[in-house]
Amino acid sequence: MNGFKNIFLKPGEYYFGEMQAMVTTVLGSCVTVTMFNARKRFGAICHGLLPHCPDKDTCTKNFTTCFKFVDCSIRQILDRFKRHGIDTPDIEVKLFGGAHVFATQNSLSIGKKNVQAARDALQEAGLHLTSYSYGGRATRKVIFNTGTGEVWLKKHHDPVELD
Repeated sequence: MNGFKNIFLKPGEYYFGEMQAMVTTVLGSCVTVTMFNARKRFGAICHGLLPHCPDKDTCTKNFTTCFKFVDCSIRQILDRFKRHGIDTPDIEVKLFGGAHVFATQNSLSIGKKNVQAARDALQEAGLHLTSYSYGGRATRKVIFNTGTGEVWLKKHHDPVELD
């Protein structure tokens, strides 16, 4: 797309864009949080699998595994923005995913837990969502432009059915 670097983000990964890129990820119960600062044109995106890190000290020390966890992902990305002189009021935040993709009656689905963990971590940081699409039964494909903050979203309405 447009000669930008194209990146496919897998579960447990993140991208902090100091150079403009188009980052694509596909979500079921996982969540993606995008953050963007227009002044410096920095964008970041994570693909969290699980809501909470069992040991926040471990996440701080083991940078490669912390992005599996929604709460640690958000904290790490915010830390990266702060190191670049970007304050939280100057960050545009969007949240996607957290679908209940399996046809069961479990009201405490991992998707709902992931969304709640993201909302809690963002609220704790004083951030507000500018856009979101989460929950429901649809999986989502997200494309994020790290240089503009734009997000394209496609929902897929084919949940996995269980016997």
